[in-house]
Amino acid sequence: MVSQNTEVTDGFALYRDTLVCCPPCLTCRPGTQLHQVGGDKFVSEEGQAMLEFPLQTTDTVISLTGSNPLHNDSMLHMSRLGPIVYLDVDPADILQRLEAMKVNRVVGQTEGVSMEDILRRRQLFYEHWYQIRAIIPTGSDVEECGQVVIDTLHHHNNMIKNGYVGTRNTSGHTTELSDVALQGLDGDGGLFVPNFSLPRLTSGQWKRLVSMSYKCRAIRILDQWLPYTESRSRLATMVDAQCSSFAHSAVAPVVPLQSSMTGSSSARGGCEGGNDTDSGGRQLFLQELFWGPTASFKDLSLQLMPRMLEHYAQGKRHVIVVATSGDTGSAAIHGFGKNTDFPVVVFYPLHGVSKGQQQQMTSLAATYPRCRAVGVDADFDFCQASVKKLFADSVWQKAITSSYDVVINTANSMNWLRLLPQLIHHAGAYLDLVHRGVVAFGTPVNVCVPTGNFGNILAAIYTERMGIPFDKFIMASNDNNVLEEFITSGIYSLKNRSLLRTMSPAIDILVSSNVERLLHLVAQDTQDVECERWARHAIPTLLSQREIRAPQAMRDIIADRILARSASEAECRQEVHRACSEFGYIFDPHTAVAMACLHGDKISGALSPDTPVLIASTAHWEKFPDAFTESMQAANNGELQATVKLDVALDMARRSQPHTHRQLQYALRDFHSSHVIQCEANIDAMKSVVSDLLKSL
Repeated sequence: MVSQNTEVTDGFALYRDTLVCCPPCLTCRPGTQLHQVGGDKFVSEEGQAMLEFPLQTTDTVISLTGSNPLHNDSMLHMSRLGPIVYLDVDPADILQRLEAMKVNRVVGQTEGVSMEDILRRRQLFYEHWYQIRAIIPTGSDVEECGQVVIDTLHHHNNMIKNGYVGTRNTSGHTTELSDVALQGLDGDGGLFVPNFSLPRLTSGQWKRLVSMSYKCRAIRILDQWLPYTESRSRLATMVDAQCSSFAHSAVAPVVPLQSSMTGSSSARGGCEGGNDTDSGGRQLFLQELFWGPTASFKDLSLQLMPRMLEHYAQGKRHVIVVATSGDTGSAAIHGFGKNTDFPVVVFYPLHGVSKGQQQQMTSLAATYPRCRAVGVDADFDFCQASVKKLFADSVWQKAITSSYDVVINTANSMNWLRLLPQLIHHAGAYLDLVHRGVVAFGTPVNVCVPTGNFGNILAAIYTERMGIPFDKFIMASNDNNVLEEFITSGIYSLKNRSLLRTMSPAIDILVSSNVERLLHLVAQDTQDVECERWARHAIPTLLSQREIRAPQAMRDIIADRILARSASEAECRQEVHRACSEFGYIFDPHTAVAMACLHGDKISGALSPDTPVLIASTAHWEKFPDAFTESMQAANNGELQATVKLDVALDMARRSQPHTHRQLQYALRDFHSSHVIQCEANIDAMKSVVSDLLKSL
């Protein structure tokens, strides 16, 4: 980082108030010495010079060369001095700079090896050693690079200093990310949230990510949330393993929906065209979030979270206790099942999930001896509330830890580590539209998410706070539309309500856990002490008094950004029927909820017709075959008719998109009724299930 006005003396450069150390380790010009001694010896001599730096060096910025990270011993030495910052520069900019400097020889260059190949190889070393990544916008000059580094350092220092707090916290006590991951919930039952200013990338930094793969984007987004005190050496390996478990090379591909109005019969193809519209003239795009091993969007987190948790646990065993409305259970079992340090107990509503969800969960649990999938004779709200009670029971937790040497944890989105990876696919969806020329970066896009526990849509809201220009967040509910009432009226009421069973069971929820995080976020936006106090007590009050009323200042902020709509069962069946008949595409029932909520009569005047809509397609339809066949028999008025026979419906399925999910089919094929384990709807029975599993290990 050297400005034009920098004074250089005896190997040290003064840059503003920062000391930049440039060690005089070479006896002649670098190119000459490289030619004289060869690449390997050059790196060795350069590394030996680096090892001479005293560990007592303070208040100093040490500027490393591009070849320094090739010497492991010297980089280990330098890492003890302080955090290593990696300037993540566009390779095209590096090549242009090298050409301008007339550099024609660098370490590793031999006949037939291009400079691009050398940069790719070096990046492996850079990725191994850094603690802080500064994403440099394309075309940045030296001053701009320096400012990015300073801003990035400020963010990381702020993140370490302020940590995380619980949503009900009144003490001001903060918790670092590793403990947030290991605890799951705060001691008072609140959910952990950032206590620092959220990371925000500039448009130039986001544009660097436009042409990147899911993996490369994921690493750079997670970098913004992981404090520099944590090693990055395993992050790429973790994300690699996550991506390799998905059946689609893009991990979470975005595809356009083409209506019959355009004369198309397929939802497939690129996103370049402008004819993919709904009846209101909007461009509609599905993000297929179901190509993971258990065919739902939960895999995007639960193929990564177990690896991150293993890193934080450092050999300490955790029993993962999960409440599921259908999809989290399978994803948690698959994600944690092979790790002997993480036994899993899943509680699901026995009569509140689809047949396919139950078969998949129980088959997977039977595959992994350290996992249990247990049907509770109650609804999901009971299962989730009971899991939270287990966390609140410190006496029982201590007894479990003492008897079995394990810690209670969870893979539900109440654990921040489960929620965090979901920011990646939301950012990626927008960047895909930019990459394919659908929008220019900065052009707003709406997001529509079928919503139950509010985690996925909350991740989209956090993504917008990071600088992705989402406009409206369309929250789609089924007949259990308590959140629609809350968003539109500010009143969250459970009075005179009972949970309804629908064809979209994953969002059959009345007490949405992540609403607590939304309230905390919005209360901070108001900068009103009374709103912040109200938010801390909101969910406990809801559970005890069955109703809360948000302050007007918070209502206004929520209503300004979130558009809440709901769809009936009949409307969802119509949507499945219409999509298959007109698009040649099969929606799962949750995606059908989202699509039904986008009809013109529901959103007329609320959305600009010129703004594209990204729709989160959260599960593969084959998890819900009954919903498909019933919908294909539905007339336009929603009444079932026998006009479409089952064999005709299945023939249409074979000729439609998306194609069969093979991993899901294997799990369903292996199902046996003996896999189904049941449990009474009381907390003591659920405790016994956990204890019995631990006894058996």
